[in-house]
Amino acid sequence: MKAILHYLFLVGIPVLGVFGLLQMGKGITPPVSVGGTWLLEITPPFTGEDTCGHFLSWSDKPRLMISQSGPHLLFTFNDKERTQLAGKVEGQTLSISTAKLNLKAALDRQVKPDRLRGEITLNHCSTPLMLTATREMTLKERSRNH
Repeated sequence: MKAILHYLFLVGIPVLGVFGLLQMGKGITPPVSVGGTWLLEITPPFTGEDTCGHFLSWSDKPRLMISQSGPHLLFTFNDKERTQLAGKVEGQTLSISTAKLNLKAALDRQVKPDRLRGEITLNHCSTPLMLTATREMTLKERSRNH
């Protein structure tokens, strides 16, 4: 009898705890997945004299790497300084808000590959920059599509 009580205590309580946690988590939905590499297009294109477009020293092919942990995002640009900015995802909207800039973009999953469309507002510029980013497909995704 004592062994049965020990068994119920050592096994039954943890099993009840697991079922309780599963019940509590039923209504939780995970954030949309946006991690990966994105090819950037910024409009209007900036010239050498344009200080608004030079908040990052862009390479020939501007890219953005997004690392994701739940709703928290880390944006890493492929500029010379490898600029990193923290952001978040809420629903289908990605955002960054810092002292120098604000970025807000909506995820479009109706097209393949996925696209982000939005704008970057720089605090020292009056006109926002329009942003379009296309998710770079991995080799696995490319082979699946062919």
